[in-house]
Amino acid sequence: MTKSIIEKIFLGGVGFCDSVKLSEKYEKISKKAYEVYFKLKEDLNERQKEIFNIYSDLRTEECAESDMTYFKEGVKLGILLCMESMS
Repeated sequence: MTKSIIEKIFLGGVGFCDSVKLSEKYEKISKKAYEVYFKLKEDLNERQKEIFNIYSDLRTEECAESDMTYFKEGVKLGILLCMESMS
C-alpha cells in the first residue's frame, strides 16, 4: 500500500522529523516509564511476561495509530488555514 505524503512525513521519510527535539518533560516521563517497565518485568513469571509483552505491543500500536490520525488531521487543518488566509 502506498503511503500518503502526510504519512511519509509522520514516519520520518520526508521532512525534518529527525531534527525534532523532544521536551525535557517528555524525556523525564519516558525515562520513568522505562524504569517502571523493567521493574515490573523483573517481578513477573514467564507467562505473565508473555501476556504483558502482548499488551505492551498492542498499546504501542494503538498509540502509533492515534498519533498518526492526529498528525494527519493537524496537517489538513494547517492547509485549510493557509488556504483561507490566502482568500
